Amino acid sequence: MRLAVGGSRWQIVRLLLSESLLIATIGGTLGVLFAFWAVAAFKAIGAGVIARIDEIGVDVPVLTFSAGTIFIATILFGLLPAWKAARVNVEPALKSGARSSGHGLARVRKTLIVSELTLALMLLIGASLLVKSFWRLMDVNPGFDPAHVLTFRLRLPDWKYDKSEMSIRAVKELRRRISEMPGVARVGITSGIPLGRENEVSYWLEGQSEPANQLQWPVALSYFVDEDLCRTLAFRFSRGAC
Repeated sequence: MRLAVGGSRWQIVRLLLSESLLIATIGGTLGVLFAFWAVAAFKAIGAGVIARIDEIGVDVPVLTFSAGTIFIATILFGLLPAWKAARVNVEPALKSGARSSGHGLARVRKTLIVSELTLALMLLIGASLLVKSFWRLMDVNPGFDPAHVLTFRLRLPDWKYDKSEMSIRAVKELRRRISEMPGVARVGITSGIPLGRENEVSYWLEGQSEPANQLQWPVALSYFVDEDLCRTLAFRFSRGAC
């Protein structure tokens, strides 16, 4: 119809691409707003349960990559229908009621619709599984109480604390000062927090033959803790004691 009333092929292509970009921009904007809302909701739900949850946020490079992907996909998926529409022969189309000339364009549209629905369904299933995994993670009992617990890492400079006695004395003094701060109930020291970095130590049991390959040795997780850590984190032990 636009060709019949005098529109050029370039004008038709530009119009159809503009419509596709407008729809993609609206969808992308709604997706970004939903991402910010979802992150805020997860942080509100997982506050005090998930460690370092305040560091979770919408990543700007990811948003930039997504915007570029949306733009490229819009051009690719919008250019072919626009090119097909601009190549329609006006006179036969008007005579036949556009029945014969519209079959090719209809097939392209159906293919694109099926592809978009398939991708949307895959994304929906993936998002649903992610939300389900998050809710299951919220119900996992970590074996300790992370409520109202603040952690931080400390590294003493080697050039200043070159002896172990100096390091131990400095850490004990720091623990004493922190324990005297208002609102602090207990202070514990450990070489690694639970569910954080792990120090693996290989071993073999006495009386058994030593494995020929070091990769075959059993591995245990090793942590150095002080006497107050178990009470600070309220550890629950199945066996043994802290």
